Amino acid sequence: MTGVSTVDSELYKTIITIVDERVEEIKVTRKGFDDLKSIIGELAEAQKASETRLGRLEAVVQELAEAQKASETRLGRLEAVVQELAEAQKDLAEAQKRTEIALQGMAKEVGALSQNFGFGLEDIAHVVLPGYLKRHYKIEMGEFERKFFEVNGKLVEINLFAEGRIKKEKITVLGEVKSRIYERETKKFKKDLSKVLPLIEGKVFKLMFGYLVHPSASKIAEDIKLIASYQR
Repeated sequence: MTGVSTVDSELYKTIITIVDERVEEIKVTRKGFDDLKSIIGELAEAQKASETRLGRLEAVVQELAEAQKASETRLGRLEAVVQELAEAQKDLAEAQKRTEIALQGMAKEVGALSQNFGFGLEDIAHVVLPGYLKRHYKIEMGEFERKFFEVNGKLVEINLFAEGRIKKEKITVLGEVKSRIYERETKKFKKDLSKVLPLIEGKVFKLMFGYLVHPSASKIAEDIKLIASYQR
């Protein structure tokens, strides 16, 4: 009985030891399982957070795609506007070119008309001025003529040239006919006179005759009489 009890006691201890080891192994395995479960939970949360961020990123990408699409639409409209402006500029350049051509033609017509008009005005001066000069300046004179003076090899034209008298004193009348008398026309006539006067002896009466006498001409006329066609 003693031997059996001893064997049973040793077997019991062995069994207890094995059981204790298995229990420890189970504890360790349980702890690992719990840790693994915790890690899996963390991974799930991280996955969830990643999916949330990914969803937000997809939304941002979608917004960027929409913004790009809108930008492309606006860019297309801008290109269309630029094209329209280019076409308008081209049309404007062509219209300006046509206008310049028309103005050149008009200038030629006006120039021809002015020339004809000037001759008509000169004819009026031939009729009106002798009586006007007699009434206002006591000048007795013959008819006007157009005269050319040679100065330093060049001809200087005087529209109105006539010789006359104030009482018994000889006087030469030099005149210029312009439809509109401005400062520029007056300066030009004064320049011509400066070339011609040294060739004339005695007293000289200087005048300009036109439809309009501008104040700018009156300021620089000095001894040149400015006579409008409506004056009597």
